[in-house]
This record gives sequence, structure tokens and C-alpha cells, in this order.
Amino acid sequence: MSACFGDGRQPVTLGALLWLDGTRSAMNDLKWLWLFSRDGELGVGDWLPVPREGGARALKQFLRDKGSSPHNTKSAYLAQVQRFFAVGKNAFALLNRAAGLKQLNNVDQLFRELVLEDKSAYKRAEEEVAGFDVLTDIPP
Repeated sequence: MSACFGDGRQPVTLGALLWLDGTRSAMNDLKWLWLFSRDGELGVGDWLPVPREGGARALKQFLRDKGSSPHNTKSAYLAQVQRFFAVGKNAFALLNRAAGLKQLNNVDQLFRELVLEDKSAYKRAEEEVAGFDVLTDIPP
């Protein structure tokens, strides 16, 4: 599977290939290869036949030759995607949470947990709010 995104200047293709070697079919035999490419024209139809002919090593070399970055781990792949889109690691958690809105109970809490990465100011903000409470208690 793959998807191509673009902003009119820089296309990017994101993809993943899953396969089983030989006749094995257990879940732990499932192989993954994650793809990041700045070539918006490179699609699954271009790279899908390669592993059939030369295996995973040939596919990785094919992708590198095309200027793409194949990754064996999802974490390395996501790190490159995060750098490209200039987002924090919580951006994808937020996107997944938003996609499953039925799990969304409190927008403020979701925003605090997933968007605001620097939580050091929370205590100071609570102290400031408490200060206003004191002011409202002063008689006129």
C-alpha cells in the first residue's frame, strides 16, 4: 500500500509492503518494509514486482536507486516522516485519535495530552488561575 501527498512543490510517497517468505503463514513470519520517497511518481506498481524477482534485498536496493528510503522498522520510518512534515511524535497519535472520534471524550484533555508537548508551564498556569480566584473573593 502507498499514498502520495503533495503541497504543490514537494511530493512525497509513503508506503508499506507486507509479505511472507516461502510457505510460512504465522503472524510472526510477516515481514514489513516501510517506504519514504520524495518522488511522487514512484508508486506501488513500480516497486511491487521487484521482490518477486530478487527478494527484499533487491527491493531495498531498487528503492535506494530511486532516491527513496526503505526502513525495516516502523519507528525509523515514522521518525523520517515526522522530520519531513515538521511535526512531533504526538501528531500521529492525535491523528489516530481524531480518526476514531468515538473515543474522544474531552477535547481539552486530548489537546493537553497529545499536542502540548512541553508540560512544564502547567503548574505555573494553575498558580496564576488560583491568584485570580483570590482577587474575585475580595469584597468591593
